[in-house]
Amino acid sequence: MHLARADRAQSRSLEIAALRDAAYWARDDDDLLMQTRPALALALLAQCEAEGIATERDKERVREAATLFRESNRYGKAGDAYTLIGDTRAAVEAFRSGGLVAKLERALDLEQQDRERGRAERNDYADYEMYMRGGERDQALTCIRECIEVAASSGEYRRKLDELETRLITSGKVHLRNRRGVTMALTASSEISLGRDPMCDLTLRSGGISRRHANISQPADADEANFLLSDAGSRNGTRLAGMPLAGSLPLEGTGVFQLGDDLHVQYEVLGGHLHLHVDAGLDSGAALWATREAHDISLSPLGISSVLQFRNGRPFFRHPDGPLELNDERIARGEIQLIHGDLLVVDGIEVEVI
Repeated sequence: MHLARADRAQSRSLEIAALRDAAYWARDDDDLLMQTRPALALALLAQCEAEGIATERDKERVREAATLFRESNRYGKAGDAYTLIGDTRAAVEAFRSGGLVAKLERALDLEQQDRERGRAERNDYADYEMYMRGGERDQALTCIRECIEVAASSGEYRRKLDELETRLITSGKVHLRNRRGVTMALTASSEISLGRDPMCDLTLRSGGISRRHANISQPADADEANFLLSDAGSRNGTRLAGMPLAGSLPLEGTGVFQLGDDLHVQYEVLGGHLHLHVDAGLDSGAALWATREAHDISLSPLGISSVLQFRNGRPFFRHPDGPLELNDERIARGEIQLIHGDLLVVDGIEVEVI
């Protein structure tokens, strides 16, 4: 009766339900079981192939179908089902039980490939963790991408890849802060922006400051100490030595330029570095250090004898000697590629990347 229901079923789900009922009521009749089990297995496989095999629940249905084939002595079908979900070990056992030599050899080749992929996956992930702990983040990025390439299930690796890509710094800009609240904004960008916009390199809150008030550029073909100040179309203007800027003027030595009516920014250009500092008013304490790529910037304002250098927009922290910890782990490397959220402890002073 239930087999007849399955034949007349208007959907795959109804067919499977009828075949399950048939298998239940035929449980004491071996001949009927040998008829109902493979029919149910075929229906389950057809449903999975029509809907796709993407989730663990889908794979469990395929495993159920493979088990039903094995119980019906249809070892070739069982092995094919296991192969469909990448369970090569179970496929090998099924083909071996059925004496299916050609399929067994192919399955053994697949099993060997799976072992090699698994070994590569474990090695790549171990390298990823080592590089993350040691501060070699570009290498860690390469390793986690290789994990995704070889892994049978890559969901967790993709999550880690997304997290690392989000934390990577490639813009040539970084902010460091020690636990006493001293913050250093550092950049090797060829274009430095000043204004109220939070996206500016030096964000200012004083009255009369436009969202993007002024720019400082480092022409690629100019002398390394050449920093050019220009107004960015601000409402209240930019002045250097008391004169309103109409174009670009170089910043040299030490001095002060004015943004709007009230904000005075001190600057110092020394050895290819530019230091901007505000020491009065609402923005008192705001500061920025700028240089070109591959030039060291001293981090002494943070109370540590370390330097930072940008390469390809990435900030590399270097400590000449003494104890160094990265994210609560003591490390031997003196150079670290910083990413957002890092916490360094240098000579007992904590510095975070914000």
